[in-house]
Amino acid sequence: MNINEEGGATKPESGPELTRTTGSEIGVAFDGDADRAVFSDDRGRLINGDRTIGIWGAHYNRTGELNPPVRRWNRNE
Repeated sequence: MNINEEGGATKPESGPELTRTTGSEIGVAFDGDADRAVFSDDRGRLINGDRTIGIWGAHYNRTGELNPPVRRWNRNE
């Protein structure tokens, strides 16, 4: 009855270890209806959701696809 009972994005404990032991470069765990995802790196560490958004934002900014574009913040300005 509970689509999230066995794990996934809402209980990502098993995903990172599986990512590491299988030698995968990245792991992705979705929740039951796939509207959320969490990622783990090749060393089996969970990647914080805010960091994931930051990575995507930096990529799209670097490729010119982020609209509006942003520039790196410099605390000395």
